[in-house]
Amino acid sequence: MRGFSLPETLLALLLLAIVTSGLANWQRALVHGLRVQSQALQLWRMLEQQSDIAPVQQVPRQITRSETSQGGCVSITVTLTGLEGLRGQLHRLHCPLK
Repeated sequence: MRGFSLPETLLALLLLAIVTSGLANWQRALVHGLRVQSQALQLWRMLEQQSDIAPVQQVPRQITRSETSQGGCVSITVTLTGLEGLRGQLHRLHCPLK
């Protein structure tokens, strides 16, 4: 009966542990990236909603909205700070159709 020796078995276990650890770290980084991407998308959706002429109700995050009128147009600037330090700013110019 010929099988694997003890050094071969230990080397195989070490390689398995290294590969498993690498895959776990990769999966953790992937989940973190997807979470940040999802939060950024949510932040931009909120910015778009708040930059409308009649904004949607206030959301529980830090929002700064300023409006200026010039030449019959309304310029709206919205700044929103979200989770994990994400920050977005959107400028929108609303001009009535003539």
